[in-house]
Amino acid sequence: MNNKVSAVQISILTFFLSRGFFIMGLVPLLLRSCGVDALLSILLGALIGSIIVFFYNRLNAALSSSDLITTIFDRFPKFFAYLFSFIIITGILILGGFILGNSSIYIQENYLVDPSTFTILLTFLGLCYLIAKGGLTALLRSAEIIAILFCLLLFLCIIGVIPIIEPTRIQPFFANDSITILKSTLMYLLMTTIPLFFLLYIPKNNMRQQTKKDKAVFLGYAFAAFTIFLLFVLIIGSLGIDLASYYQFPETAILKKVSYFHFIERIEGILSLTFLLDGLLFLSYLLYCLKQTLKHLKMPEKIFKIIFGICLLIIFFLGKWLYIPLEKLIFFLAIWIIIITSLTFLQLHLTKKKN
Repeated sequence: MNNKVSAVQISILTFFLSRGFFIMGLVPLLLRSCGVDALLSILLGALIGSIIVFFYNRLNAALSSSDLITTIFDRFPKFFAYLFSFIIITGILILGGFILGNSSIYIQENYLVDPSTFTILLTFLGLCYLIAKGGLTALLRSAEIIAILFCLLLFLCIIGVIPIIEPTRIQPFFANDSITILKSTLMYLLMTTIPLFFLLYIPKNNMRQQTKKDKAVFLGYAFAAFTIFLLFVLIIGSLGIDLASYYQFPETAILKKVSYFHFIERIEGILSLTFLLDGLLFLSYLLYCLKQTLKHLKMPEKIFKIIFGICLLIIFFLGKWLYIPLEKLIFFLAIWIIIITSLTFLQLHLTKKKN
């Protein structure tokens, strides 16, 4: 059985991770903060994000043949290795709960009438667990299937929405001051690059085409930025900035206007699956990273299963009751990722210099 990871799979995973916050409030946050200038924030954020992607690639290159968590346990004293693991696990639990909760709200808003929140949370988390259960190889193969479905649905969304776009709505630009635009740029930058931290969990010796890996990450990130920019154009052009800012999920509101050949209508439930796939794959991959982190804590198999089950319960209950403003969550995640990656990179540099 071939367990190697291809460049295409890396690119697909990067794409979905970069879009991971799309369903968690990225659209209304940018629209309400700077209106039409959100398009400028996306372009500027994507350019700066390329620098972050470059840093991630350099850190990955310094990891020898291992992944991030293995490197942490190999290069740091035991106390710091366990401390970093605890920080990473805490971040995964909070982020996982946030994804689960927002995905549940999205499902309630778009698919079910008077549904049971418990049932939605349990079903969605169970599906993510099944995707992650088979390991990295099975997860990435699932990602390839999800990517095909995503492209098909996205194409149908685009051709359905284009006829109702009014170009005059996509203006005026620079209606906000530079500080507001820069703040929105920062939020977009963090929301699309923070998830890429978890790419460091893929062992280098598992990559089939190592020389193409860096390019694959850049392509995945660039295509994610392109699709986000395109969807913002469709949203603003079809709804107008005032109406688009009103909706919690404006990306699904535009789909209610879609019809094909003037008689195929009311299919927004199918098309809106496009945006749910981001959260599905992101949470599945987080569960894989959680499992890999716990494995490095050197515990008996029975204890590992119990602790992993407890972590799933924590994600479930956080998904039901956790409320954190998106901006605060983003900055919390950014701080601990900067700390861990910087210290790891520094330790690797000092070790290499010493040798």
